[in-house]
Formats: sequence, C-alpha cells, structure tokens
Amino acid sequence: MHDEINKAMARLEDTLEGEVEASYGDFQAETFKNCKNLAKYAQDMVLKSSSSPGELANLSRELTGTYGGLVDAARGALATIESHELATRLRKTGYGLGEACKDLIHAGASVQGNPKDVPSKRGLSDCAKVVTEKVRGGVGNNYVMA
Repeated sequence: MHDEINKAMARLEDTLEGEVEASYGDFQAETFKNCKNLAKYAQDMVLKSSSSPGELANLSRELTGTYGGLVDAARGALATIESHELATRLRKTGYGLGEACKDLIHAGASVQGNPKDVPSKRGLSDCAKVVTEKVRGGVGNNYVMA
C-alpha cells in the first residue's frame, strides 16, 4: 500500500494531457468527497484498533484507494488553475497528506500485528489525528482558496 501511495504522490507532478473537460468546481467537489472519506477511514481505524484489529488491513486498502482518487481529482484541479504559487501549495499539501496516510497505514499494521500493544494503538491514534488535521486544515483550505 505504501508503494501505491508513493505512485499516487508521484502523479501529482504529472500534468494532464489534452483539454480538461471538467471545471475546477467539479474537481473541488471530488476532492472534498475524498478528503471526507480519508478522515472517516482514519477515525474508523482508531475505533477498529480496539474492537476489530483484523479489519485494519481493509481500512488501509480503502484509505489507499481514496488517496489515489484524491490525487486524480487534484491533478484535474491543477490542470484548471493558472497560478504557479497555488499549484505548488496544492502539490505540497497533497504530498504531506500522502506521507500522513503512509504513517497511518504503518501504524495500522503495527496494531494488527500486536493488537494488545497500547503504545501501538496510541501511535495509530496520533497518526489518524495527523491525517484528519491535514484534511481539515491543509488540503481543504488550499482548494477553497483557489
């Protein structure tokens, strides 16, 4: 899953070829939907860490796929804006969120490997908080500002 997120992060640098048929608003709506789902999966992982640690792998897969969808929407948004400064900010927040997702997936694997380890659960909770904060404070704000 880390490799999939790394590949998605690399796609942030790829420009879309040809004419983009959707508007910035369309891409923004898709981005917000994906952000909302990322935050939901992060919180679900915290809940499942205590009640059903066996489900963490499935949630990690969902998180990975959703991050890929976010990157695809971000690429579309990037193709519709002209500001180099804004594009740089969007990419930077996208990379930061990708790193936070990778950390959360790693923490989930640690909990799944040792479900009774309290420090691992605390680490997962901390990672989930970072993902949620990045979704709410970074990505969302940068897309609203465009």
